[in-house]
Amino acid sequence: MRYYLRKDVLIVRGDFRAASNGIDGGLADVRSILNISVPRLFSEDASRHISTVSMRNGFLHPYFGLLTALPITNLCIARYDYVTVFVTATVSDRNRTINIIVTIDRPLTDAALLGAMMTVTEAKMQVITARKVPGSALSTDAVVVACEKTDGIPEAFAGPLTETGMRISKAVSHALTEALVRFDNYLLSTWGVTRGWSRGNPAIVKRHRPSFFIYSRYGGDHWN
Repeated sequence: MRYYLRKDVLIVRGDFRAASNGIDGGLADVRSILNISVPRLFSEDASRHISTVSMRNGFLHPYFGLLTALPITNLCIARYDYVTVFVTATVSDRNRTINIIVTIDRPLTDAALLGAMMTVTEAKMQVITARKVPGSALSTDAVVVACEKTDGIPEAFAGPLTETGMRISKAVSHALTEALVRFDNYLLSTWGVTRGWSRGNPAIVKRHRPSFFIYSRYGGDHWN
């Protein structure tokens, strides 16, 4: 798996078997996964826009694509061993778009991919509840879970009690928590308002690049 940041788009590349509940989603073999930043009042045809961005960047079919109304520089990336999670989060009283992309450097069955999507959703809802994200917001959340088509016996399960599911759950939880902090900072730096998700006194910080976190066991288990 490799990922790149171009203007207004995250591009994740690999030889994947993937599941998506996003635009033109489903179960498919894909080479690219895109998370594309669009204007807040975006009203174009979503499928056509994703196709245009894909061609502009030289990454044609097959792909899965997601859209976010947040600058891609607010992206949070969390790596836990062989699991990598990419999260963008925008929340208002009326709308919520949390995009989560999970890549796994191990093969999974299709059933395990769907189980992993449930694991992602469970971890997401735990963070939403803890952070008191408005429950009345119209959700346009999307998830892509992708596993590398490597040699070996595919894992049959990816629930939160499995080794892979545990890593997914913890990485999603950490990345989403940090993404909400960064969205709060984005609100403060752009419109001068805050939802109180920042730790301590929120500071106005303009984000020029995504934030990367890695799970470390050196000196005790923790996120760096």
